[in-house]
Amino acid sequence: MKYTYTYKDQNFSVELASGRDTSGKIFQASLDGNPVDVELIGVNDNRINFRVGGAAATAFVSRDGPKRWITINGHTYPLTKTVPARLNTSDAPLKELIRSQLPGLIRMVAVKKGESVKAGQTLAVIEAMKMENKVTAPFDGKVKKISIEVGQAVERGKELMEIEPQAQK
Repeated sequence: MKYTYTYKDQNFSVELASGRDTSGKIFQASLDGNPVDVELIGVNDNRINFRVGGAAATAFVSRDGPKRWITINGHTYPLTKTVPARLNTSDAPLKELIRSQLPGLIRMVAVKKGESVKAGQTLAVIEAMKMENKVTAPFDGKVKKISIEVGQAVERGKELMEIEPQAQK
């Protein structure tokens, strides 16, 4: 998964990929092309415990639509998730696949194909380990495709739906 964020008027990209192990807990993170292995120790609500280069750390994450506030070691970093610019000048619409971040059971699909959505709006609910997890829209846009239905079991990384970003004004 690749994300673009803005911090202090500067854009940077973050890319996450599965690591070399089979546990699903080690990821290869890349910040503007500089790779680093990140071990996920645990996630609880808005707290993420992880290890980078052998050093353990905890990040507290708050979000409101495309805005993120990440606090590590007492320092808070306000970030804004940005919709990628069109890579070409064709009339083909830019789309983003929304994928499941965890295995679970689809308990609710809150939108329909063709519906307009706002950043932060609930798109679906996945039950995992007796907890309900909301899947939210990363930006304003329109639902182009829904690949799930209520009661369906999904694996981590499963395509849930496709959203076309709303044209930026």
